Amino acid sequence: MNQTESQNNIVAQTQDTSPFLPATATGLLVASVIFGYVVTMLFALAGIMSSSTDTGKTVGDLILKIGLLVGTICFVVPAYWYTRRENKSIKAIFRFHPVSSRTILFSFVLALGLVVVTDTIDRWIAPMINSYLDSTIGALSPELMSDKILEKMKEEFKITGFMSGILLILAAVFAAGICEEMLIRGMFQGALEIKMNAVWAVVISSLVFSFIHINPWGGVQIFIIAVFLGVIVWRTGSIIPSMIMHAMNNFLVIVFNNLDPETLAWYGDEKHIEPAAIGFGILLSIIGSAGLWNSSKKALSQNIMGSS
Repeated sequence: MNQTESQNNIVAQTQDTSPFLPATATGLLVASVIFGYVVTMLFALAGIMSSSTDTGKTVGDLILKIGLLVGTICFVVPAYWYTRRENKSIKAIFRFHPVSSRTILFSFVLALGLVVVTDTIDRWIAPMINSYLDSTIGALSPELMSDKILEKMKEEFKITGFMSGILLILAAVFAAGICEEMLIRGMFQGALEIKMNAVWAVVISSLVFSFIHINPWGGVQIFIIAVFLGVIVWRTGSIIPSMIMHAMNNFLVIVFNNLDPETLAWYGDEKHIEPAAIGFGILLSIIGSAGLWNSSKKALSQNIMGSS
């Protein structure tokens, strides 16, 4: 072992591995979200200003995608900086604990099933939610009507070129999957689990996750996915499974949003999903949930011992 490795080991051993207090974690969460959104908005303004001409629309779209990427990364910057400043372990605070290959496999299975199940639920309840939002938020301006908002959301996930696609995948799949999980399920939920019942920790972190997306039109779907992610992180003691599930969910959203509707006829249309697809989604969700639950018994026992 060389001198550099020895020094690194000494530093790792002296780092504080205890979670932040809930109040500290909440303050870091608020600061991180604000910082991320401010950066994103600055890029958004630059993108809008650049889109005044036909040529500028392509440039503007790239600026918006770059802003989405940089802004998403910035969501975790204040929390990461403060963790380093306080000489706390990045691995422990953000819960980058290793998991088995079996856990990773079932994470993919559950992610695929949840996409179908939550999409089904969303299509069932969307008419009621959209009707309510149109009578409240939509009454303020025609641009705030559900059909207008949903169309704009779809446009944000449209791939208009090679660089546009690369930036969108980097932002929505990798950056969101890593940074949002570090902040919400890693640091914040980890702090809550020390001071309260795991159920409340998962529910609160899921509500916060839904709120920061500022998307009441898809809030129920986001919340359901967030609950599953929260439970899995609590059960495994690691954000690696939730990072995989989060990234895969966003990737499939991008894929579905950019395929021709006729290509997805086997899956369904804008109003309903085919029964066979729903059944397959439920089956994958059951298999994935059971597999993750059973494969993480050891991690759960370690979490309970560590918090007692």
